[in-house]
Amino acid sequence: MKAICYGLTALAGMIVIAQTAQAQVIISGHKTLNMQCSGGVCAPTASTAYLNIGDLTRMLAQENVTVGTNAAAPDIVSNAPFSWGSTFGLTLEAIGNLTINHMISDTGPGPVQLIYNASGGGGMLSFGPTATARLTFANLSAPLSINGQAYTLVNTLAALARYIADNPAGDYALAAGYNATHDGKYTHSPIPTPFQGNFEGLGNTISRLHVVESQEGSQGSGLFKQTTQTANIENLRLTSTKLQINGNSVVGGLVDDNQGTLFSNSFDGDIGLVVSSGDYCYIGGLVGINEGEITYSHAGGSVSVSTNTGTYSICYAGGLVGQATNDGSVQYSYALSSVTATVQQLGAALTGGLIGEFVSSNHPIDHTFATGAVTLNGGGDGGGLIGYNSGNGTLSNSSASGSVTANGDGSEYLGGLMGATDSGGTVDATVATGAVSGGPNCFCGGAIGFANTTVNDSVSYGTVNVGTGGFFLVGGFVGDVNSGTSFSNDGWDMTTSNIKDPSKGAGNIAWYPGITGFN
Repeated sequence: MKAICYGLTALAGMIVIAQTAQAQVIISGHKTLNMQCSGGVCAPTASTAYLNIGDLTRMLAQENVTVGTNAAAPDIVSNAPFSWGSTFGLTLEAIGNLTINHMISDTGPGPVQLIYNASGGGGMLSFGPTATARLTFANLSAPLSINGQAYTLVNTLAALARYIADNPAGDYALAAGYNATHDGKYTHSPIPTPFQGNFEGLGNTISRLHVVESQEGSQGSGLFKQTTQTANIENLRLTSTKLQINGNSVVGGLVDDNQGTLFSNSFDGDIGLVVSSGDYCYIGGLVGINEGEITYSHAGGSVSVSTNTGTYSICYAGGLVGQATNDGSVQYSYALSSVTATVQQLGAALTGGLIGEFVSSNHPIDHTFATGAVTLNGGGDGGGLIGYNSGNGTLSNSSASGSVTANGDGSEYLGGLMGATDSGGTVDATVATGAVSGGPNCFCGGAIGFANTTVNDSVSYGTVNVGTGGFFLVGGFVGDVNSGTSFSNDGWDMTTSNIKDPSKGAGNIAWYPGITGFN
């Protein structure tokens, strides 16, 4: 068990868009090798082929160039920066994946065509993890097409908002990085029109977006207020972002309410929400409410929410997503954000390092991790990965390493992985390593605070501590377990957790089957 779970932990820190190590065309500083170029068309002659950037730019000064692939070398990877300014165009046509790891700059009017998954057998357009991995255009009239679809280039948020207001189902791309400092402070979402089309970030960054929202509800606060089921947002980076919201009930750094597809997007910044009226609030680093698909995306920075409504209120707060609904999935994604929820006595918060509440029974949470600290001031549930699982969906191949702390004497379920899971479903192949610290009224476990589900091949390592007085249940793996819950090959480290009694895998039922302590 121990070896398997340490392997999972290692994998959790390496969620990247997969690239094949061989069988590809590589554009780089390497001398041209195994590539045949004739009449403006370059094709590989072996499973690994190189096209030198000097040779490529010389050709682009004289003619249109197509870099292609074949069944033996289906992918294109651009591994060195290059630029050209002629009227001639570049086509990158991959049977499989098209990956850009360094800047490509079109400084003139020449057209660019990007084609991936040309065979229909699978393939993605992706950009490397650093901000230098991007495609830029100096001329907004330079034609861009992606898989045969023409895109309109934009270089400001104001222009993007105007285009979407005129045609919400259009296809748009960010031509270069944009510093939103020049825009001043927005009082609502920069793009308030529900978006129905395709937005391609091309690996470019929007930085220093600042939204200060002071009216209840109104027009939203994230970059996009809402995406519909037909919308796609890809390869966009948001950095140094600050959202300061008073009274807005749904907040996400990229999208407040996502019903579409988000692929390979990132957010880094600080989001603060203060709720003074209303019954519910949703806040996430990337998305407030996710009703669509999120893959290969991440968030960092901080997420905080506080309520002072005077009436009962509940908030869903997550480092990546506030609430993942029945139609929402999150895969191959992670959060580095710290998450803090402060609620008064009448309220509660469902707080997770990745997701506040996971409702879905239709879609999984899979290959995810969270590293940020989760802090709960007041009542509610807190988990290193998920605050509360209220659906019967599946969580698998995931981990959490941030600490989970509750301050005060409110009742709470706390777990290094999940605060509570109460509606069936499955937890499979997970790891929790963060410390769990609860108040005097705590149901606390190294992995799960309260469990009414099926848990397989999962393990916890973090310390588990509670305050004195009150009523509490503490277990090495789970604090409080429903008698119908099924465990298989699950366990906790009796040394690192400080729960040394081998019968205390569950806090309320001794020697619960399927949970084993180890040293």
